[in-house]
Amino acid sequence: PKKNDLKLVKVDSNGIDKCSLTYMPTLEELGYNDDQVQFAQETDSRGVLPFKGGESAALARVKEYIWEKDLLKVYFDTRNGM
Repeated sequence: PKKNDLKLVKVDSNGIDKCSLTYMPTLEELGYNDDQVQFAQETDSRGVLPFKGGESAALARVKEYIWEKDLLKVYFDTRNGM
């Protein structure tokens, strides 16, 4: 982009601070069109298991792996057996 092509909006018309660390822009705000947004939300048929993203989901997976399933003790054997 050329200079001044991208405009930073600090606070939108609804009073949402778009420059904070807690604000997550939408795909549309990042410049993706409707077809690209829909494609990004579809499940990829090549996936081998459903995967839920995000920090909360990641922390839940770590908690389950380490504490609930107690799999950390066999990680070295599992990893080196690949």
